[in-house]
Order: sequence, then C-alpha cells, then structure tokens
Amino acid sequence: MQTASIKLPSSVFASEFEEEVGLLNKAAPVSGPRLDMDPDIVAALDEDFDFDNPENMLEDDFIIKANDFMFADCETKSRFTEYSLTSSVLRRNEQLTLLDDRFEKFYEQFDDDEIGALDNAELEGYIEPDSKRLEEVFKDYFIQKEKDLHAICINVYTCLQIRVSDKTGIPLDVLPKRGLTAKQVERMERINDSDLPRASKQPRSREESAEEKRARKQAIKTERKERRSEKKANKLAFKQEKQMQEKQMVNLRANVQGLKLS
Repeated sequence: MQTASIKLPSSVFASEFEEEVGLLNKAAPVSGPRLDMDPDIVAALDEDFDFDNPENMLEDDFIIKANDFMFADCETKSRFTEYSLTSSVLRRNEQLTLLDDRFEKFYEQFDDDEIGALDNAELEGYIEPDSKRLEEVFKDYFIQKEKDLHAICINVYTCLQIRVSDKTGIPLDVLPKRGLTAKQVERMERINDSDLPRASKQPRSREESAEEKRARKQAIKTERKERRSEKKANKLAFKQEKQMQEKQMVNLRANVQGLKLS
C-alpha cells in the first residue's frame, strides 16, 4: 500500500542563499551624520538645536507672516521645464548654475512677448535687379492683378444688367410673373350680381296708409342691416387680402435678398 506524498512549495522552505544583514536590521535607523539632509534638521533630530538662541525663537504671528507670500512667487522656475531649479536632483554647483543662467538667458529670447511679427526689426539685404527671384515676384504680382481686374469687370457687368424698381426696391425681370392665386380666382368666381351694392326696392307711394308706411320703414331697416353686414364682410375680406399680400411681399423681399447674397 503506497502512502500519499505531500508536495510543498519551495517558498515554505529555508532560502538557499543567506544574507549577511537581516530584515530587521535593514529597517533600523541610520546612525551617524546625514550629509544629504539640511543642517538645521539634523541638529533638531540630534537634539542639538539651541532653543535659547533668540534668533531661533519663532514669533507669535509667524503663521500670518508665512502666509503673506507664496513659495511659488519666490521660487525660480525654468522656462523650459516649468520646474524649480532648486528642486533638481543634481546639486547645483557653480558651473551648473552658470550653465542654467546661460540657458535661461538664451531661452528668454523665445518668450511669448518676443515671438511675433517683425514690425520693429531692422531687416537689411540686397538682391540683384536681374535675379530670378525678383522676376518670379513680378510675374506673380501681374498674374494676381490680372485676376483681380477680371473679377471686377465681371461684377460691374453683372450689376449693370440688374434693374431695380424705384417703388419696391426689388430687381425687375428676375422673378417669374405671377397671375392670380387659386384663392383669388375662387373669390372672383363667387362674386355675382347679388353681392354688388344696389338701390332700395321699396318705392314710396303718395297715398300709402299708416300700415304700409310702417311696413316700408321696416323693410328699409332690414335692407340697411343687410348692407351693414355686407360692408363689414367686405372690410374683413379686404383686410385679410391686404395682410396676405403684405406677407407675400415680405417673403418675396427675403428671397430676393437671399439671391443677392448668394
């Protein structure tokens, strides 16, 4: 009967290589002077800070004084990287500082206020009168001038062909002539003799009685009432027709203006 074998990963066993310094000792604080740290910080950590010195005493309003200006205002930034030169990884010795100053002076010539048109620059030079470059410039100038004159002639000829109405301000002979609309034709067909104004049909007799006179006056009142109704209807019809024609005129002017712009 075979026994079951257990296979464990290699991480649970002891390491093959043994280090000289253990993990706990690696995390231990470094003893001795720290040359990469600020001297004031090292003195404070070593408890060598002189608290009795008046120059080392903080004033009561040191927080207010510290907030008077931002650190970025007094920090020198590089024009090329927009980072502080004091925060560089390399310590800035005298040679590196001189190199930084020269580079900043050179890069200052390409600031936003220095880049642009050369209006104030003094440009000097000389070109031969019979040079090919000058001939090309003259040739391009005359070609462009000829194109401009051709375009001006076309515009003048086009403007002379358009006649504008003195009354409406609309160009003549541009839009097709239009007759009566379908609604206008239908309205004209509905007009007959009964729609036209007519004289009273109630003659007056010299020998009429009181009853006949009363009936005649009543008939006249009825006719006048009908005439007032017809007059009111005609005024309303003319008003609607006027509004419709004004609307058509506005649309027509807008279309003509669009044709001019295009």
